[in-house]
Amino acid sequence: MKRLIIYSLIVSGSLFAAGCKKDFLDLTPISSVTTDNFYQNANDIKNAMNGVYASLQLPGIHINNYIFGDIRSDDSQPVASGSVTDQDEFDRFYIRTTNPFILARWNDAYRGISRCNALLDRIGAIEIVDSLKNRTIAETKFIRGLIYFHLVRTFGDVPLVVKEIKDPDVALMLALDADGRIAA
Repeated sequence: MKRLIIYSLIVSGSLFAAGCKKDFLDLTPISSVTTDNFYQNANDIKNAMNGVYASLQLPGIHINNYIFGDIRSDDSQPVASGSVTDQDEFDRFYIRTTNPFILARWNDAYRGISRCNALLDRIGAIEIVDSLKNRTIAETKFIRGLIYFHLVRTFGDVPLVVKEIKDPDVALMLALDADGRIAA
């Protein structure tokens, strides 16, 4: 009985050891989409363009535009007036640096710019019809310019980013760098 257990352990161990190769466990996930494996064909370019257009619906870019314009004039009032709210700060021209509308404008704008830059950097390597490629490039550059227009109206000089940035440290250095800015 002991001999049978020992033999079965030896056989099981040898099968287990032979079956474990390093590449056996290192599979590339086929179900997850990343920026490295997404841009493959014309349909992917159209989907990426839809993502660029979806950036315009982010709250910091267009949805809250009335806060940065109309509330600061006599055209409208903050929704919840009577107490000091985040919108009321714009009406009183006393805006904290921690105001969530300011943070949303900055973050959402550069999120949209990042989508534009990713598409512009990758579209050249894909075999698609020239008319679709040229139209996509033109639309993407227009949307990126529109987002920069809103940034400059809100903040004045802002960092100009025209290439995709994958490293967060590089993005931070661009924000701190005085060169490469769009002047208001």
